[in-house]
Amino acid sequence: MILRDISLILALASAPVYCLILQQSRYSKRVTYIATGIVMGIVFLWNAFFLLYFGTELAGRWLFVNYILPTLIFLFAIDKNRDSRFLFTFCLADTFTLWVLLMTSVVDILIAPDGDKSIAFSLRLVIYIGSAVIVWFFSRKPYHTLQNELPSGWTVFSIAAVIFYLTMAIVSSYPTFISERVSDYPKIFVIIYLLSLFYVTVFYFLVTQLRLSKTTEEKNNLDTWVRVVEARLNDDAEREKQIRILRHDMRHRLLLLDDYLKTGKYDKAEEFISTLTNELNVTSRKRFCSNEAANTVLSFYCRMAQEQGVTVETDMRIPETIRVGDIDIAVVLSNAMENAIRASAQTKEKTIELKGFVDDGKVFLEVKNPFVGSLTFDGPFPVSTEKDHGLGTRSIAEIVKKYGGVFSFMEENGSFVFRCAM
Repeated sequence: MILRDISLILALASAPVYCLILQQSRYSKRVTYIATGIVMGIVFLWNAFFLLYFGTELAGRWLFVNYILPTLIFLFAIDKNRDSRFLFTFCLADTFTLWVLLMTSVVDILIAPDGDKSIAFSLRLVIYIGSAVIVWFFSRKPYHTLQNELPSGWTVFSIAAVIFYLTMAIVSSYPTFISERVSDYPKIFVIIYLLSLFYVTVFYFLVTQLRLSKTTEEKNNLDTWVRVVEARLNDDAEREKQIRILRHDMRHRLLLLDDYLKTGKYDKAEEFISTLTNELNVTSRKRFCSNEAANTVLSFYCRMAQEQGVTVETDMRIPETIRVGDIDIAVVLSNAMENAIRASAQTKEKTIELKGFVDDGKVFLEVKNPFVGSLTFDGPFPVSTEKDHGLGTRSIAEIVKKYGGVFSFMEENGSFVFRCAM
């Protein structure tokens, strides 16, 4: 009896541990650990007392009220997402705990039908601790990536997970724990099989969606680069045409200038030279920095800003050779500038401040622009009520992380500010 009860208490403690590992808290680690220790400690001690004092039959009947519900409420309160992603995670963690509990009970009965619970206890101890370590080191980050990269589409999966979870919890707990009802094991095996098939299918679908999302993102990044290069080529073609016209007319213009100088019409000659200089300036390309990729992007978007009446103040000191690839620097600048132009065009200030430099091999960028309305954030990313505004922030984040850098989006003195170091 003692090993069985301790084994059940171990199972109760394991479920929230798995959930805490897989979920993302909205609070700091320190606050999360302290709150978890206090709240779950009270819940855990109460259920341990209830199990040891009233027995497994009554503990099974009151499991939902005594343990599952308060655990669900607490974990939901500290979760960053507070949506169907949390519900799916909670059901996943509790379902795995029940799965281990049931399977080890079956093994124990098959190997030790005389009632010796030491085998089941030993198996649970090894599996719970071992799986928690495996989840922490190998599954936590990929699972967080799935949740962050695919914030929508979890509702249907969560509803199905809840149905499976409730079915499994009811069958395994009522009227008593399943360990007391060997005749009901076939039902549990069917549920476990269907549940395992369900989770394998869900994760396969989610991973496929993530890969598709990554592929689409890469295509969009390439499309952005192609669009900028095409604009550069068209601009070069137009400038080449203007240069050919100037070259063709240059002999006639010089003859006219010679005539002005010989006849003493110096004012006319000065005016003529000024006009010619302005025409030559039109054919020259403004250089924002030495880096060709960054310069190409800025030429394109500064022209776009000018067409919308937005002024771009630049202080770009990006050298010709940097550690960031051409397409990556182009995508980061393109997304940042496109969002900044769209936001600034709706304001009275209509001014964007752009800074960039390299220090110790790392590229530092800052884009600051005014905006109308208010800003809300989903984690580090801005969420705007304006349709199609704020696109590309996740692409920026992925590229910055690719180079082991850091980024931030924030409101600062009434302006929206993007900074990154990569």
